Amino acid sequence: MFYDLHVPFPAPPQPTSSQPSGKGAKGKGKAAAAAAASAGQSAEDKRERDPWAGVNKEDRKGLEERVRMLVHLGYRALAFTHHITSFHPSTHICPFPPSSTHPLFPSLDPRTSPRAPTPILQLTRLLLTLSSSSLGPTTSHNLTSSNAALLAGYDILSVRPLDLPSFTSACLVLGAPTAHAAHIISLDLSAAPRLPFQLKRATVGKALADGVVFEVCYGGALEGGEGRRRNLIAGAREVVRVTGGKGVILSGEVRDAMGLRGPEDVINLGTVFGLNQALARRAISDTCRAVVLRAETRKTYRGVLSAPTLIMPSPNSKRERAEEVQDGMDVDTPAGEGVKEEERNGKGKKARLSFNGGAS
Repeated sequence: MFYDLHVPFPAPPQPTSSQPSGKGAKGKGKAAAAAAASAGQSAEDKRERDPWAGVNKEDRKGLEERVRMLVHLGYRALAFTHHITSFHPSTHICPFPPSSTHPLFPSLDPRTSPRAPTPILQLTRLLLTLSSSSLGPTTSHNLTSSNAALLAGYDILSVRPLDLPSFTSACLVLGAPTAHAAHIISLDLSAAPRLPFQLKRATVGKALADGVVFEVCYGGALEGGEGRRRNLIAGAREVVRVTGGKGVILSGEVRDAMGLRGPEDVINLGTVFGLNQALARRAISDTCRAVVLRAETRKTYRGVLSAPTLIMPSPNSKRERAEEVQDGMDVDTPAGEGVKEEERNGKGKKARLSFNGGAS
């Protein structure tokens, strides 16, 4: 089964929160926060009824065309990505309803339509852009345990670092197994000829050990000219060199149905990036499946899967077990060996009697 874990979703813009200052800022700040919370709650309730609330007809039609094309090309698992540049818990609104009960396309999901002609697994994903400004003393990326309930609305969490401090934080901190752990580190490789930071093996190895994967998207190279394609190939080869080809996934991030590529074309593109045929195939199948399974563990990483039952041994359990072992030995012992054993025991008794008699 082939996966495309980066299908851009045309989410409506997030509400902005104003930061009042000066005299009376405290009261105005509380009023603004309350208004934003009420507006966010009403939008959340509306989206529970209609997942397409706030999406215009052109964007919805474009997404439907891309989904039909992906299904036609042979993909059977898609992740609709909500890309944001900052995450503010007080005003953030998840544009997706629960994917397990209300997928965007119910007629294509086997969980809601068991008789779908071409069933596809539909997932939701959050992509947060990280920079050094989001890691300052007065700002934060807000991917913390206190916001785990809000982040639970997404099936997969991912980040896109833009500089060295944010990349180091994504590899060493955000990848730890928690309820708010990042599962994918997406890199924009086609934007510049070189990455703005160096990929160190120790940092990358820590992320791979935690189960984090690195994403290479080919969609960015389709929007520009030859320079963006050259940047993508050079950056992807550097990622493959540092990771050894393991823990790398290939995704689309395509906003036009005509720019989508089939699984075999993506595999051939992976060989251009330095992957062999086996690793390139795993980059759109097995490795993506491991990401989805790891994302499921966010719900149970500190949970008890079943209630353990303690069975106390009875006082006669050791005696009964010894009798069972003895019975098994008697049954399994051949007749000839039993006779020889008795003869050896008899000779031993005679030897002990003669020794005792001589001593007396």
